Amino acid sequence: MIVKKDASLRGIDEIMVLILPKIEKLYEAIGKEFVITSGTDGTHSIGSLHYKGLAVDIRLPYLTPNANKPFVEMIKLVLNIDFDVVLEKDHIHIEYDPK
Repeated sequence: MIVKKDASLRGIDEIMVLILPKIEKLYEAIGKEFVITSGTDGTHSIGSLHYKGLAVDIRLPYLTPNANKPFVEMIKLVLNIDFDVVLEKDHIHIEYDPK
């Protein structure tokens, strides 16, 4: 697991820390590097769970959206329904948001 140089996990909630190794195993299974690009750092939308330590952004494993979609579905299967996993244009956003 690599945390991008300007990213911060300071103040990240324990629930997020517990899921990161699960996601890392998925990256390892496809031979890709697992990179966290944002945690509690950066500028996000108002009310973003990043500010509460309940969200992370991770680097896309593939260059094409069609290749990334099935990978995002794999992440959803590994996490429980309390997590939202969103394929964004340039990253995967994961947040803990119990319904």
